[in-house]
Amino acid sequence: MDKVKTLFNHPRWNSSDRDPGLYEWKRPVFHKDDIGPLNRFLKKLGYSKRAAPLKSFSGHGSFHVRSEGFESNRRQRVISKLSYGCSKHIHLDYIKRYMPQLQKETVTEKPELFGTDLTEYEEHLVPFHYKIIISPENQNVDLKVLSNHFIRQLENLTGYHLYWGGAIHKDTGHKHVHLAINGLDKNGQKVRFSKEIVKEKMRAILCDAATKMVGERTYEEIAAEKFRLPLSPRWTKLDEKLFAYNGPLYTRVLDVSLQKRLSFLWQISLAEKNGELFTLKPGWKEKLQTFGRYNTFMTEYLSHNGNLKLFQGGFLRGTVEKTITFDKDESWNDAVVVQTENGRVYVPVFNLYKRNLEGKTIQIDMPYFDSMRKISDKEISVQKISGNSNGISY
Repeated sequence: MDKVKTLFNHPRWNSSDRDPGLYEWKRPVFHKDDIGPLNRFLKKLGYSKRAAPLKSFSGHGSFHVRSEGFESNRRQRVISKLSYGCSKHIHLDYIKRYMPQLQKETVTEKPELFGTDLTEYEEHLVPFHYKIIISPENQNVDLKVLSNHFIRQLENLTGYHLYWGGAIHKDTGHKHVHLAINGLDKNGQKVRFSKEIVKEKMRAILCDAATKMVGERTYEEIAAEKFRLPLSPRWTKLDEKLFAYNGPLYTRVLDVSLQKRLSFLWQISLAEKNGELFTLKPGWKEKLQTFGRYNTFMTEYLSHNGNLKLFQGGFLRGTVEKTITFDKDESWNDAVVVQTENGRVYVPVFNLYKRNLEGKTIQIDMPYFDSMRKISDKEISVQKISGNSNGISY
């Protein structure tokens, strides 16, 4: 070892031309390093974003969790909608008439009920109940198997032993299943699902089960969903990009997805078009957000050529033109369309129990209206007198 020469034991070369401290070890000057902590933070942030699914919550008495960031999510997509009611009459009508589609004469092949024996269900039926719609994107998913698995997992999570029923509807062109869950379980316990279960667990159960049944989504399926995004009737990431622009939008400087989005907004009367120049109308963002919250509002809005307002509180009196209820395959919420002297008004309602309102004069007086919770059925006053409305003020 003594014969091994290194930088530290090599004899110095004495020369007047060289620095005498050339081989002396010097302690480096300390500088605070901000890059290291920053890199560690960004790395941790990246992992947390990949681990935590992005969700949204909408509805009041009606819950929906939507999956975002589909480019990195290959799990099967399953839309689930939940509503609850407190009427024994509506509960019984839902499982005995609506679920087997007895009210639809066009459905000749009536769906069969499965789950708890119907007689046993009726014997223990209580006013409070849950209604759930499950609609997988992939139509190869066995809906009966999916429903049974879903109920079993709910029972494992909550400890309930549920009375429940299911029916598969095929008349809309997209198969889906309707479930009813009694508000009292077989052990006599009141059935109540927490927000965490409704907002997170239910969808996770359904997506995981569907993925195991038919496999992960292909990249082609994910690309197809991305291709459909410009035609989505709700506020999207594309709209966030458009919102960032100030003033008219020239399509030639935009990518294809934004061009398609602008064309769709023009078709639904939320933008004006002059050649290749688009101008977004005032309030377009609020209307898109409303479309996403109340899916039937867009249909009614377009059917009346945009001459439809959303109830924002205050005093309203007019004649009911149409009632919309959750117990329809095309509707995710309850509402009434009211004709007033100042035009038509769309009123979202939480659990509309009143029946046969068409043609009747109603009155709503809500000076402190909160649009995020809708109005209740009790706040709709049916007037005994008939005739033209006295107007609307808000």
